[in-house]
Amino acid sequence: MKFTEKEVFEQLDLAFNSTPSNYFPDGKHGDIKYNFFLDLEHGYCDTAGSRIHLYADSTRWAIVFEKSGYCNRGGRAEIELDYVGNCIDYPIDQYPERNYITNLQIRHRCEWVIVSKEDSGSWQAFLHYKLNWE
Repeated sequence: MKFTEKEVFEQLDLAFNSTPSNYFPDGKHGDIKYNFFLDLEHGYCDTAGSRIHLYADSTRWAIVFEKSGYCNRGGRAEIELDYVGNCIDYPIDQYPERNYITNLQIRHRCEWVIVSKEDSGSWQAFLHYKLNWE
């Protein structure tokens, strides 16, 4: 079945309002579902860059919001991916008492690399991503 503009906007509204999508897996009683929308002004993350990736064919669609930045509380660089769409395989973190279902994925596997020296003599560090995508 073809998707519609209305369907896409409804799913984006659900994410914006933190309401679980009807495309989330059903799960079991007691499971917790989180539906996130990209936050470029998060107080604990200095955003370095962001992108929106759009994918679609005649029946499937997906939007991936990507944010990279330095998380000052964690002391590390992160890449955050928020997924919205009708063809997403939403991750399920399984625990004995309940499962957590979400549209958010955060990557921490980054390292700082010194790449140049400024005229003042102080070092300028740039973020170099070394990701272990599974």
